[in-house]
Amino acid sequence: MATISLNARSTSGGLRLTRRGRLSLTLAAMLASVVGLLMVASAAFGGAEPLQTRHVVVHSGDTLWSIARAAAPEADPRGTIEAVRDMNNLSADARLVPGQLLTLPAAG
Repeated sequence: MATISLNARSTSGGLRLTRRGRLSLTLAAMLASVVGLLMVASAAFGGAEPLQTRHVVVHSGDTLWSIARAAAPEADPRGTIEAVRDMNNLSADARLVPGQLLTLPAAG
């Protein structure tokens, strides 16, 4: 049978943490805080309606300007173009390719 011996280093009788123990405890507390904040943010924004989208296929000769004008004729095309770029991860100098599928904000 094995004998287990515990040595208490502290004379105060309290718990004494090593540097690694304090670091682990701090990281666990920070992780719990981040998870809590994410849960609160998720609950706060969870009631928002999802963004309605639609898809169009690019045809030969199409530009972002022409697609934006057709998608939202009453709106300023520049705002629609910016939304299309954001939704499709397009850079400002990106070229459209016939057959390419683009996600657009749904017409309101």
